[in-house]
Amino acid sequence: MTRLYKLNTNAFSSLSHNIEKNLELYQDPNTDFKQVLLSEGIQEYSESTDVIINGDIRLKPPDSKNQRHSHLADKQALDFYYSLEGMTPRLATDPHIWAYINHFYLHEYGILRWPKNGVIDVKVLDHKMPIQCQKDVHKKDNKLVANIEDHWLTPRRSNTKIYKSSISGRTWWLAHTALKAAESSNGAFTAEEAVELFSNYPEYYHRSMEYDVVQNPIILAECIRALHTDARGINRDGYIEILKDINREGGAKLLDSLDQPVIRRMIQNSADKHMRNPDFVPNRNNLKGVKKVKVLSLGAGTQSTVMALMAEKGVEGLEKPDFAIFADTHWEPPHVYKHLEWLEKQLSYEVIRVSAGNIRENILKGVTPDGYKFLDVPVFLVKSDGNTAVAARHSVSSEVIH
Repeated sequence: MTRLYKLNTNAFSSLSHNIEKNLELYQDPNTDFKQVLLSEGIQEYSESTDVIINGDIRLKPPDSKNQRHSHLADKQALDFYYSLEGMTPRLATDPHIWAYINHFYLHEYGILRWPKNGVIDVKVLDHKMPIQCQKDVHKKDNKLVANIEDHWLTPRRSNTKIYKSSISGRTWWLAHTALKAAESSNGAFTAEEAVELFSNYPEYYHRSMEYDVVQNPIILAECIRALHTDARGINRDGYIEILKDINREGGAKLLDSLDQPVIRRMIQNSADKHMRNPDFVPNRNNLKGVKKVKVLSLGAGTQSTVMALMAEKGVEGLEKPDFAIFADTHWEPPHVYKHLEWLEKQLSYEVIRVSAGNIRENILKGVTPDGYKFLDVPVFLVKSDGNTAVAARHSVSSEVIH
């Protein structure tokens, strides 16, 4: 076991003020920040804390550098949490503690966990470069500086939160929040399941931390219970609406006096309302209050005609659709329309005809059905000199005749 240290004020200030000068060092996973501080003339750079490191707090980097998969690294949060014996919520608000861990234990992890948009090779700026290019380089530099400040140092200010941005602080707070919720859930879910939820849907964690009303452990537990059940699959905006509903019911003070079953029903009612809104439920299988329908995509060719007739008769157990849809290009051969009229008379379910306009006219004009001036379908062309070609799908040649 090892005692955990934190950066002292001089060290924290030096690193904060020299980010731009040290950009290359922050991009190097092997940087020794002790030497960096010594080079700045800071011999004493740390102070002891009451926290004991019990185990290895170095986190495994995400398997993929793709930002979409990096959240999977959050699943290590509980192990990290248990390795810091004596860490309390009060201590966990001290950016000097997390900055120490971020620089001396998790620097390499941070580089891979938060890919830095706008990373560039830091070189002396060539003043012969066009002014706009110089501005672009400085803009990228500024973006990288802000990224490092947020994730490695996370100073106390209104627009930066340790629980959201700090490499190590975010990991600890995510685990702490999951544990607090699980303890108040009466066995509805485990801390591991809460971490899994937060890891797969980081916005649930972020929003839960931002609303004061959810700091009540029981309300937090019931929100996570709902996200596992009644509000399963709801998106960020939908979850925000649930939190707003809770807040409108009376805020934290009134809710603190309510029994847990009452709070649960309140959240269930809100979830039931918002799970009926397709804007809040990306997966339509989770959408409530809607009738699921069976639709046959009908092209009126051989295969779809056979399918339509089989469904009508229930052949091979094929269920009859609620309706069929025929997408009319307004440029089908005459016999297709004649056949479609016949087929409609054979079916007991409706055939709905839809159209996005005349495809031939759109091609000749070089526009999409929405009026944009490019082709969105593959088109074979005959040019004015008689040669054939395939039109580029993002533009149209002026030589197209028909």
